[in-house]
Amino acid sequence: MHRRYVGLVVVVTGKLFLAVVCIAVVLCGLVLVVDVCDVKASNTIIVPDDYPTIQEAIDNSNANDTIFVKSGNYSVSGYDGLLIDKSLSLVGESSQNTIINVGQYRYGRDGIRIKADNVTVSGFTINGGGTPIGIDIEDSYSNVPMNCKIFNNSIHNCGVAIDAYGSTGKTKYPPSYLTISGNILSGNDRGIYMSASNSTIIGNTIDSNKDVGIIIDDCVFLWVSNNTISNNGFAPYAGNGGGVRLRWPGPFYITRNTITCNHGYGIAFEEFCNNSTIWRNEISKNDRGICEYFVYDGGFGNVVYENNFIDNRQQVAVNQTEYPAVKVNQVDIVALDNGKVGNYWSDYQTKYANASEIDSTGIGKTPYVIDENNIDHYPLLKPINISSISPQPTATSNPTSSPSIPEFPAWIALPLAITTVLIASLIGRRRLFGCY
Repeated sequence: MHRRYVGLVVVVTGKLFLAVVCIAVVLCGLVLVVDVCDVKASNTIIVPDDYPTIQEAIDNSNANDTIFVKSGNYSVSGYDGLLIDKSLSLVGESSQNTIINVGQYRYGRDGIRIKADNVTVSGFTINGGGTPIGIDIEDSYSNVPMNCKIFNNSIHNCGVAIDAYGSTGKTKYPPSYLTISGNILSGNDRGIYMSASNSTIIGNTIDSNKDVGIIIDDCVFLWVSNNTISNNGFAPYAGNGGGVRLRWPGPFYITRNTITCNHGYGIAFEEFCNNSTIWRNEISKNDRGICEYFVYDGGFGNVVYENNFIDNRQQVAVNQTEYPAVKVNQVDIVALDNGKVGNYWSDYQTKYANASEIDSTGIGKTPYVIDENNIDHYPLLKPINISSISPQPTATSNPTSSPSIPEFPAWIALPLAITTVLIASLIGRRRLFGCY
C-alpha cells in the first residue's frame, strides 16, 4: 500500500509540476506581450511630414509619443496656444531654427500650455509677440503637472517666459519634480515664475528681462544652480526688479549661480521666505547684492555664506519696501554667515584696513558689519571658487521623483493566484509524504 501511495504522489506531483511550469510559461509570454505592446505604443510623429501643424500632431498622438518638429517657422493660435494635454515629448530640430511665432498680443495667454504629467519640451525658439506666458505649466485645477522637463529652448518677448504656478491640491505644497534646464530667456518682462515644489532650475541663461530674472513663490525644496542671471530689472522696473526674488515660504537652495549686473538687486528676500540657503554664488556689480525687504510679514532662518560679493553698489540693503504706502512691521531675518564661515566682500579690506587673519584660516578677525542685525562674523579674505565641491545643506528633500513601482494589469492576478495555490499544494503534499 505504501508503494502505491508513493506512486500516486509521484504521478500527482508530476502533473502539478507540469501544470505550474505551463502556467508560468503562459504568464511570462503574456507579460512579454504587454511589454512589447507598451514599446509599440510609443511612436514618433514628424511635423510637417505626418501633420502640417504642431497642434494637429499633438491632437493625433498617443501617450508617450514623441513629436519631432523639423526646422521652420510655425504659428500658434487659440487661448492656450499649443495645448499639450497628454504625456509626450515635443522636440524641435534645433532651438535656433525651429521657431514658434505666437504673433502680436491676442486674447489669450500662452505660447505653449502644458496640462499633463511627464511632458518634455525642448529645442524651440518661442517669439512671444507680447503674449503673457511663453510656456505655461499648469493644469485646469491650478496644479503644476508632475515630472515635466523644459530644456534647450530660447524664449523672448513674453510677459513671463516660463510660468509654473499652483500650490493648491490635496496637500499644501504637492511635489512637481519640474526641471528647467539649459534655456535662454531674454527680452521678457520676467524670466521664470516658479511655484513648483521639489523642482530644479539649472544651467539657464536669464538675461535682460525687464522686471525679475527668477521669482520663486509659494513652494518648498526648490534648487536654483549653475545659472547666469544678468542685466535684469531695468526701466520701468528699475529698483524693484533684479536677479532672484524669494518669498513664501521655502526652503530654497541657491548655489553656484553667476548673478551680475542686475538693476535693483542680485537676490531679494521677501515675506515668509524661511530656512533658505544661499551659498557659493558670484554676486557682482548689481545695484544691491542682497536686498532684505520690509513687508507684511517677516521670514527667518535664511543663511548666506561662501558667496563672493564683488563691486555691488550696495553690498547689502535692509529695511527696504516695495510699497511705501503700506505699513510694515518687520524685516526678513538673514544670517550673513553659517556660524563657521562667511562671505567674501570686495570692499572688506578697504573698510577694515587693519583687519588681520585668524590663524591662517582665510577668515578676517574683524566682522563685516552692515548694521547691528546684519553682521558677517567670519568674512573671507579671498574670493572662493564657486564651482568647487562644498557641503550640501542638511535640510533638504530629494529634488527628483522616486522610482515608481511597476503596475501589472488586473487580469494577471487570477493566474498568479492559481499558480500560488498549486505551488502551495505541491509543497504541502511533499511535506505530507516526507519529502522534506
